[in-house]
Amino acid sequence: MYHRITYLILLALLTFGQRVVAQNDVLYWYHNDTLHLRWIPASDKGLEGYHVMRKGNGETSWKTLNEQPIKHQTNRAEVEKQLGHQASLYWSFFKVDDQSNTLSDDQYAAAMTDKKTASFIGAMSLVNPKIGEALGVVHHDSKPDGEVVEYKIQKVVNGVRTDHASLSSINLKESESVPVPTGFIAGSGHERARLEWNKNTKSLSSGQIVTYMVYRSTSVLGPFQRVNPQGILPVTITSGKTKSSANTQNYVDDYLVNGQTYYYQIRNVNAFGYESEPSVTLSVTPSDNRAPVAPNQVSVDRYGNRLALSWNGSDSSTFRIWRRTYDQGAFLRTVPAADNLTYRENRWVDYSAEPGNVYQYVVQSVSPDGTGTSNSDTVRFVFTDLNAPNPPTKVVATAKDGKIVLNWTASSTQTVIGYEIERASDDQFNTRFSLNSTVIKGTTFTDDPEDRSSRKYGYVIYAVNEAGIRSQPSEMAKANLPDIDPPSAPVITYLNQVDDSIQIVWTKSSNDVSTYWVERSAKTKSGWVSVGQTSSTKHADRPDKDGMYNYRITAMDSSKNRSTPSQLVPVDFVRIARTPAPIKFSAAQQENNDVVLSWQLPGGAEVNGFVIYRDAGSNATRILVKEVNGKTFTLTDYYTKQNVSYRYYIRAYDSGGRESSEVSISYQPRKK
Repeated sequence: MYHRITYLILLALLTFGQRVVAQNDVLYWYHNDTLHLRWIPASDKGLEGYHVMRKGNGETSWKTLNEQPIKHQTNRAEVEKQLGHQASLYWSFFKVDDQSNTLSDDQYAAAMTDKKTASFIGAMSLVNPKIGEALGVVHHDSKPDGEVVEYKIQKVVNGVRTDHASLSSINLKESESVPVPTGFIAGSGHERARLEWNKNTKSLSSGQIVTYMVYRSTSVLGPFQRVNPQGILPVTITSGKTKSSANTQNYVDDYLVNGQTYYYQIRNVNAFGYESEPSVTLSVTPSDNRAPVAPNQVSVDRYGNRLALSWNGSDSSTFRIWRRTYDQGAFLRTVPAADNLTYRENRWVDYSAEPGNVYQYVVQSVSPDGTGTSNSDTVRFVFTDLNAPNPPTKVVATAKDGKIVLNWTASSTQTVIGYEIERASDDQFNTRFSLNSTVIKGTTFTDDPEDRSSRKYGYVIYAVNEAGIRSQPSEMAKANLPDIDPPSAPVITYLNQVDDSIQIVWTKSSNDVSTYWVERSAKTKSGWVSVGQTSSTKHADRPDKDGMYNYRITAMDSSKNRSTPSQLVPVDFVRIARTPAPIKFSAAQQENNDVVLSWQLPGGAEVNGFVIYRDAGSNATRILVKEVNGKTFTLTDYYTKQNVSYRYYIRAYDSGGRESSEVSISYQPRKK
């Protein structure tokens, strides 16, 4: 099982869709006479901050809006004052330990030059706008002069100012607002509410929406309180074969009260922390709709001169109880007496039990449709008037040679004739199973579990006296059983050359295989080298030279146990010349706004034809523009629109249909 999270918010996409031209690298939002700006942080060592500069329509010179550079916070006290509980997240970006009160230039530059770290910082600063303020990449320009303005950001590094980011001319006539969530639906579960709403992919990619806030009330009129302390990242999650929808966002509100009605609203939040108007208000009433679970922790105790049976089970279930006497014969149903009756308590007193007998009980949960779950563990009780013996002490469990050896100190009760042992292997060590059918005479026992995977076992030991009465259980002793069994050897089911690579497919090995090793040797069966490691059951390999090669596969589990190799499979490999890719791919605009594409081939190369595609952004569908023969090196696209950013793709193919690698360019037609 694995988890892969793909951020839909990337700093590289910080533009407001088609309203901002491609070279802009400053995100903006105009609201209530204030223009909010933010930009990607610089990664320079010695960064002293940023100057924000503005130029109005018709002006020839730039005006610096801040006398002192806007700088990222480096002092611990200032960061904690500005960010509060988010301060620890800020320090973790730059790996500043708790003993340091200052963020150094080296720590800042190291984090910002690491692509993964910088991307994570960018995503977190969008979801938590205060972090963007602390990074010094936010500026609020109140009532800028004129309706058309442009901005540029200059960074100051070691006293030298250079251009860092720019924002082309924008029109400030209308105040913008955050889009309101749509498609809001809600459902209920046991002590929870399930919420779902649409993802506006265009607004997400532009920064108009970067996160969501969920509000809840117990009254349709409010007041509504925010449920999530941090913004909800709009991510797509893949887990095994299950993938969350890329078009909807989900949230589960847990720990609610069944039967209580709750009212919910969703609000979108933009990159500057401003929230939208609330969505429609929906109500949810949680209820216990769980299927019943098998009873557990079944126990029998004396209840005066009778026996009391108790267990854990679902409060919404009904129960059935079976009993037999002297460990012999079939279990007979005792409760309820007839099929048309129900029993709902988690405790039952057996008034027909008589001293001098040995009783066994099992309990079963029953669903509303009458379907029973699996039986509980069998509990046994020797109903005598004698006192139970003292349990054994100093129980020790030791793992040795794939088995677990138990040793203990004998019970102090003189009438003890032996011992009974129970083993637990569930996470809470609640469910225990008896290991011996007859009493053990000594004070040692060796357990040989069938499941040899790495796990922890718990053991309790009972002393049994001459009357068959068991003591209370001893203290539980626990031991880890290491995994020493290797996986089974894989079997190669397919190995052949496909195009310019060797494709290999094999069967899945047993046990918890974490990695398959693909090995190759040339000519002889010796000289094996690893050519790949994968968790799947297929691999593609491309040797550097032609020749005869042998392949084999080895499986390795999470405990580093390796299987024996698969069978050896030979293959004769011949490299295939690849179709040459086009070069000098370019675009130009004619007077009538049509886009003319042109390209070349490497010197002396010949191909059978070319295919050209285009799309209009990361979320647009790629369409075929045209397919031309191998002698054509230009193409006119007549179906473009002004101020739309297109991306064109071209591939060459030979007479056998083999395609070259893909070449792409971006182009945006403009009004002439």
